[in-house]
Amino acid sequence: QGGKGPAPSFVGGRLTTNPNSFPGFTYGYFEFSVAFPNAGPGMFPALWFYATPGANTKSGKGRAEIDLLEFLGASDRFETTVVYAKPGDAHGEPAGVKVGHWPGFIDGKFHSYGMDWTADHIDFYFDRRLMYSAPASAVAWFRGVSLSPVMDYVIDAPWMTSNVNLQANASTPDPLKMVVKAVRLYDRKPF
Repeated sequence: QGGKGPAPSFVGGRLTTNPNSFPGFTYGYFEFSVAFPNAGPGMFPALWFYATPGANTKSGKGRAEIDLLEFLGASDRFETTVVYAKPGDAHGEPAGVKVGHWPGFIDGKFHSYGMDWTADHIDFYFDRRLMYSAPASAVAWFRGVSLSPVMDYVIDAPWMTSNVNLQANASTPDPLKMVVKAVRLYDRKPF
């Protein structure tokens, strides 16, 4: 997990795109089809988008991030967050703004998690049903940004050490799983 010291009792993995073969995207409908067969304390799977390396540096948006799904050490809900500089922030430092949360579906069945992104909206979908939309300030900030997708699953992320309720314990299944059936990008929402 990138930390120094003894090897953690759990390890995770991350899948990112190669900018040479997938140079990122600006606008479209992006969808992950994923199943979570089990859950437990310490889990931190995420489906998210980060600023495509080197693509947004001139605009000052090199730390742009949209977290479509994050289970933050619990399985009762997942959260969606946009990370951007809010209007009036003199330093332009990105800040996470929670868009919403949705009940967790840790049932072993495949569900789709999607983001419909245009110059006018950023909408988030679960099983192709609209869950919530990003605030207008985020939509404006993300205009023209290039994003790349990431799928990862971390156990006991370093920031979880400050909250014992989020950390893995004897009840945490071993292994925790995220099964990915498909990752799709469409020019526009297909439904």
